[in-house]
Amino acid sequence: MGYVLGIDTGGTYTDACLISLENKAVTGSGKALTNKNKLIESIENALSALESGVDKLNWKDIKQISLSTTLATNSIVENTGCRVGLITIGKKMDQAAPTAVTRHIEGGHNNSGEPLAELDLAELEKFWPDMDSKVDAFAVAGYMGIRNPAHEISVQDFIRARTDKPIVCAHRLSRDLGFQERAVTAVLNARILPLIEDLLASAQFVFEQRGLKAPIMVVKGDGTLFPMPLARQYPVETVLSGPAASIIGACYLSGVNEATVIDMGGTTMDIATVNRNLFASRNDGVTIGGWKTKVKTIHSDSVGLGGDSHITFTKGQARFGPRRVMPLSLAANYYPEIIEELRLLAKYNTAAQKGLYEFIVANPAYKLANIDRETVKHLDILGQNPLSMRQIDDKRNSFPGALTIIKLEEQGLVNRISLTPTDLLHALGRLSIWNNEAPTLALNLFTATSKMEGEELAGHLYDQFVLRIAEEILSRLLEKDLAVKGMGKAKVGTRLMSRLLDQSEAIELELTAKPKKPLLVVGAPVRAYFPEAAKLLNAELIIPEHTGVANAAGASIAPIFKQVPVTIRPYLGSYSVHSALKRVEYETFEDAVDGAIELAKIEIADYFEKTGINNPHIVVETKENRYFAEGRRGHEDSIFIDAKVIVQGIGYPVANPFDL
Repeated sequence: MGYVLGIDTGGTYTDACLISLENKAVTGSGKALTNKNKLIESIENALSALESGVDKLNWKDIKQISLSTTLATNSIVENTGCRVGLITIGKKMDQAAPTAVTRHIEGGHNNSGEPLAELDLAELEKFWPDMDSKVDAFAVAGYMGIRNPAHEISVQDFIRARTDKPIVCAHRLSRDLGFQERAVTAVLNARILPLIEDLLASAQFVFEQRGLKAPIMVVKGDGTLFPMPLARQYPVETVLSGPAASIIGACYLSGVNEATVIDMGGTTMDIATVNRNLFASRNDGVTIGGWKTKVKTIHSDSVGLGGDSHITFTKGQARFGPRRVMPLSLAANYYPEIIEELRLLAKYNTAAQKGLYEFIVANPAYKLANIDRETVKHLDILGQNPLSMRQIDDKRNSFPGALTIIKLEEQGLVNRISLTPTDLLHALGRLSIWNNEAPTLALNLFTATSKMEGEELAGHLYDQFVLRIAEEILSRLLEKDLAVKGMGKAKVGTRLMSRLLDQSEAIELELTAKPKKPLLVVGAPVRAYFPEAAKLLNAELIIPEHTGVANAAGASIAPIFKQVPVTIRPYLGSYSVHSALKRVEYETFEDAVDGAIELAKIEIADYFEKTGINNPHIVVETKENRYFAEGRRGHEDSIFIDAKVIVQGIGYPVANPFDL
């Protein structure tokens, strides 16, 4: 008997899933709230929940562990992470980069891999002491480093001789053209190194405490696995790891291979299309947190709608998200004093309009953060228990205003507690896992302006949230079919969607829409919202068993995949081969192709050796780029421009999920 253990650490929950190697079925699952300040506790609680539902589980029977996470994505979006110093070689950045310090030295290469200038390490020596004192990690990006990584490697060696701080070279993360994007990718990778290290170290500690010695794999944003040592080096590859695992898990759990797959968590709703087990991919690199990168991911659209989306009101209209907050129902479990404060607020006629029912609590980890004294002073005033906005307003002589609080939120130094869709479910009596009284008290504060009592208002807001879900799904389907970006924001688009989703208005033309593919939905809150949303869309709805841990299930059965591109270019009557390992020259094109394949296979073999898979399936493809003059179409009459040899290796630690 053997098992694969899948773990997904999201912003709201940490999930665990156990899959049997004997029958490829889910044997058990468990969930626990994620505490980003205590990841060991989160993972341990998820495993304990899993263990309680499995009869006589022997942890030594687990043969592989797979992890997926949204922590890297959230960190980049929220602009958090360590201080990074970027060193560019041969070309300066045209745009800003998310760095603490950026410096430039001469060097770099041309398109053939020849030096543009001598590498100026003397200049690096000059600014090195000042730069080293201001950063926690380094990123190195050389112009045309993809053609010849020699200068990036030399700068890396220079830094390693002087510090043990992490160093990330751009050529190790991408072999595609795009100096700006490759540099940003290297910087983001360096920024989130401590975050992913904390996750992996926490997971490893918990596993060792339980006697687990199985290989640990991590899900990348493209839905494939890579070994933990590489995840520690290249954590940016885990961007969109959680949604990728969920898409794979949804198909695996349902047996469906054509669908619109939707994963809803506490923070976001991710939408992707699956056609005959093929997922659309962003081969040109994903844009995350406003930064264009070279990270390849599964193509999913992320919308700021989730169970913990912040409900706010503007001119009487409800808005959901995109910010995630702690639900009042959950917070009241930890801080019972919230109930008393909400009762007190009933005496204030303007409590709802002024948002006095919202609470702010300091993140305990702020004492370890590198922040200025004034900020520490503000956080000390907050203390260890939440304060309502009324209480903070009473302290306005010593505590800053709303704008400063928002800034503290963005820095991750405080958490906001407010109304969420999860609270609506508690107020309606459809969910009772936490406190039902707190959200009802908060909703009653709106009675004067909404003319509705707490439960009635909760029902109205619930309907509005379901409508927002349906609108976002319909918007993406229309954009895809009509190839019109921003369909959901344009006036015509919003009016069209309104008519498609609401047939109550009497008009001459009846409009309806019905998605051809079913909605395959996964995630903890989906049973609460999607049956109604599917009705609005006239869509077939599929909610698979174990939907709440689809991400962990997907992590369990994801494949290991490595693609190595090697470029061949003409050079002085011969051919130059450009790999991540080195640049080599060959006399004939045939020898250059053979040499490129050999270099790529060395990278493939090294990669899979770390995974424990000795015989991956290898696919080799060669793409030539030639110029054909007008009137000449023969291969011999063409001019050779370049060629790319692409070697792919794939292996399934468990089994191909679509063959199960």
